Amino acid sequence: MNVISLGFGAESDIRHVGLSDGSSLLFRLCYLSPDIFDENLFWPDSPDCIVGRELEPGEEEALLFAAECLTVEKAALNLVAYAEQSVFGLNRKLAQRGHGRAGIKAVLARLCDLGLVDDERYCRFWLEARLAREGMSPARLLAGLYGKGVARGPATSAVEALLDDDAEDLLLANFVRKLERRGTSTGDPALKYVLRREGFSGRAIEVFLEDG
Repeated sequence: MNVISLGFGAESDIRHVGLSDGSSLLFRLCYLSPDIFDENLFWPDSPDCIVGRELEPGEEEALLFAAECLTVEKAALNLVAYAEQSVFGLNRKLAQRGHGRAGIKAVLARLCDLGLVDDERYCRFWLEARLAREGMSPARLLAGLYGKGVARGPATSAVEALLDDDAEDLLLANFVRKLERRGTSTGDPALKYVLRREGFSGRAIEVFLEDG
């Protein structure tokens, strides 16, 4: 199969190639394997321009993969535009839409490098939306992030960064309020144990019990 035409896409690093079988491919240069293609091949004015070249099987496969990656990227950006995404969550959603693992991996690497997908930022937004909810605790916040596929390190760092003294005190008060509705009294000797198990700090527990 031969390349019969080459053009630019909507962005400077996107190319459009026409092939001798009548098909065409749109792709981003960064998704081409450097072991197979030199980017100079995809500049129309370059003496090494790929137009007229007969593609070897590996080259054709590389072009198809780059085109697939651009399709995956568009799907990923639509999801990112709708809501903040974690790496794990975006990976899962793209896989559910039928995109291949290799293409997803390449696209996620690029979006992470660009800062469009960031687990730390995702954790912060997710936590902020839940801090005021009754019944939440540090342990439950962490469990929620783990359930979203966030790794232990980023999840723990995000919770620790967000829960300053005031935020933790409010979270603890809301948590105890829910316990009280279920019949647990602030004078219950087991309350201190429950709060420790839920991940509250000794400082926050003592402040609450002293104020109570």
